[in-house]
Amino acid sequence: MATRTTLKSVSAAAAAGASLAEALASGRPHAAELAALPPVAAAARAAVSKDPSAPGLLEPLETLLAVLARTSALLPPPPLPEPLPQALAGLGRVLRLTADLAAGKAGPADAGQIGALTASFARELRLARRAAESDPDRFVENLKFSNIYSGLENCFFRAEEEAERLARP
Repeated sequence: MATRTTLKSVSAAAAAGASLAEALASGRPHAAELAALPPVAAAARAAVSKDPSAPGLLEPLETLLAVLARTSALLPPPPLPEPLPQALAGLGRVLRLTADLAAGKAGPADAGQIGALTASFARELRLARRAAESDPDRFVENLKFSNIYSGLENCFFRAEEEAERLARP
């Protein structure tokens, strides 16, 4: 089991990711949330590297945060087209649950809820990506949205992977 310091750092990184996803979903300015990611990711990386009981704990979350940051740069100005606001809000919820898991405020049932939310949102994003890829008009815009959808889908899968690792005894 990872140390309390490690879990606290992982929880802070997941919470920072949740704040960014929620800001993006609402259309609020998100520069502060985006700027908060590198320091919390670095702190989590440092804590995990010093904790021999936490091998591989950070990799899914670190990947998720990097993909979310890149995806935020691709998003068009608000209002976002569906299913982006719902998917981003869902990602924020998943990351809040992940932060709670790391902080010990949630248990294995919550990891299962993360899996269910991941499956639901990944399906919606996959459908949106297929629709964008199959539309020959506006090729460049559709390619951009295809990248956004696949990036967010990847974020959900990484969050689920992180939750599974956190839920292990």
